[in-house]
Amino acid sequence: MKAFLERTIASGKPWTDPEFPPDKSSLYDAKIDIDADPSAFNGLSWKRASAIYNPLYIFEDGVEPNDIN
Repeated sequence: MKAFLERTIASGKPWTDPEFPPDKSSLYDAKIDIDADPSAFNGLSWKRASAIYNPLYIFEDGVEPNDIN
């Protein structure tokens, strides 16, 4: 996995988590969510944090103990 991440960073392309892909399967599983309405997820779109927040700060002005729960 480390080599994969290093190659991804070196390529300059955004990383996508292979275990949490940006599609409906990450939000809804028909085998588990038997009472959910799959059409409820049709209007959702995936966005990266950088597309929503500009500038993007994960920890502004350093990390404090209360920043992480």
